[in-house]
Amino acid sequence: MPVRWLITVLLPALLLVALGVGLHWAGVPSGGAPPVATGPGEMAWADTLSELDARRSLAFAAEDAAMLADVYAPDSAALVADSQRLDELRAAGVSAHGLRLTVLSATVRHTGPGEVVLQVRDRLEPYELRAETGDIVASSTGRGEREWLVTLVPAGQPSGEWRIDSIEPARSQPSPPGRPTT
Repeated sequence: MPVRWLITVLLPALLLVALGVGLHWAGVPSGGAPPVATGPGEMAWADTLSELDARRSLAFAAEDAAMLADVYAPDSAALVADSQRLDELRAAGVSAHGLRLTVLSATVRHTGPGEVVLQVRDRLEPYELRAETGDIVASSTGRGEREWLVTLVPAGQPSGEWRIDSIEPARSQPSPPGRPTT
C-alpha cells in the first residue's frame, strides 16, 4: 500500500474520527499540564474520560476492536465509528500509536436516569501510524482545543464504571436537558 495513500486518505479520515469521537480523552495529562480540578464531593469526570481514552488508545495500538467494548456503550454510534476506523487501519496494514486526547475541562451539563452529559474541552495529541514492522509511515501533529458534549452511561459490568454513549460537538448556547444525538 503506498505511503502517499496513507497520508492523503487514511490520516485525514483518522483525524476526522478523532475530532468526532473526540473521545476520547486523556484527563491525566502528561508533560506538565495541570490536572482538571474538582470540588468537594464532585466526581472526577476528567479521570473517568482519561481512563476510557487510555483503553481506546490501547485498542488502536493493538488493532483490537473487541477492546472498544470497554470504552463505549453497546450499539453507540461512537463504537461503530471507531470499529470501522480500526478495520480501515488494519486493512491498510497500519496501527495508530499515541492516539490520545488531553481533557482540559469536563463539567456536568445534565444528569438524568442512568446517564450524565458532560461538556468537555480537549486537545488531540500528536500520534503515529505504524506499519506491521513497527516502522512509522505517517505522523500527525494532533489538533487544537475543541468542545464536545459527551454522554456517559453506567457499564453493565464491572459495576461502578462508565461507558461513552454519544459524542457531539458542543453548541455555543446551552441545549435543553436530554440525551444528545450523534
